[in-house]
Amino acid sequence: MAKYDKDNKTLIYESVSEFYNIQAERGAKLEKFKPTGKMHIIYDLKRFFGFVSRDDRILDAGCRDGWAIGFMLSKRFKRVQGFDVIDKNVEVCHSHGYKVDLATAEFLDCYADSSFDAVFCRHTLEHIRQPRKAIKEFARILKKKGIFYCTIPLEKKGTHPHVKYGHSYVFNTIDEVVDMSFQFKPLKIIKRENTRSGIAGTFVGCKV
Repeated sequence: MAKYDKDNKTLIYESVSEFYNIQAERGAKLEKFKPTGKMHIIYDLKRFFGFVSRDDRILDAGCRDGWAIGFMLSKRFKRVQGFDVIDKNVEVCHSHGYKVDLATAEFLDCYADSSFDAVFCRHTLEHIRQPRKAIKEFARILKKKGIFYCTIPLEKKGTHPHVKYGHSYVFNTIDEVVDMSFQFKPLKIIKRENTRSGIAGTFVGCKV
């Protein structure tokens, strides 16, 4: 069974298969795709739209069932794609005609350097064991002045990752993301806000 590494604030799984099984169980319970709703996601997307243009090439990091991709496309953002670690999620996205790759955030070899204008990363970093490495990859694939939009759940100090939700890392403050994102000039930092998903923090940065 997965064990918590208190010093590094990460969840250590016994095997890769255990991690994927936990994520897959969560994936099987994903909400069905709907053209409207999910106000908590829409709120972040509308805020994200203030930093991007409709011609930008956008990557949805950890896109799950592709709902956010569908919403962006419905708002005439023309070049939106995503990736997810769960193959079932990718299949669902493909069934909707979305361009989505099976990949992990720490290893985005499927994307070339400086190939995206923006990365939308909502409630994804907490599922990644090495979020710093993932942010480094986001910086690599973003163009100069590219936008990194990141929202994470904030937990009380001493909280262990929520295994049933596939969490691998615990964030106590958004400042931790700011520190990991040294490749980006901060444009907006929301320290703490109440959302339908719980307490969250948001960082928006521009690649320097």
